[in-house]
Amino acid sequence: MAMALDDTQETKLINALDNLTGEQVRQLFTDFHGCQLLTKEFAEHCVEEGLVEAEDIGLKTEDEEMEDE
Repeated sequence: MAMALDDTQETKLINALDNLTGEQVRQLFTDFHGCQLLTKEFAEHCVEEGLVEAEDIGLKTEDEEMEDE
């Protein structure tokens, strides 16, 4: 089971991550979690957050999902 950081540790880690490039952060997370992070749910979250368009990563849009029903 993962152990939580205390508030000071969490703040220091967040500050360290803030100083990294997006590529470095992606590398850290995929190195630690492997491709487990790269799920349809995560991709949908990225779309919902406006980071990517559904079509750009091969996901159906909400309209396309409704058409299939």
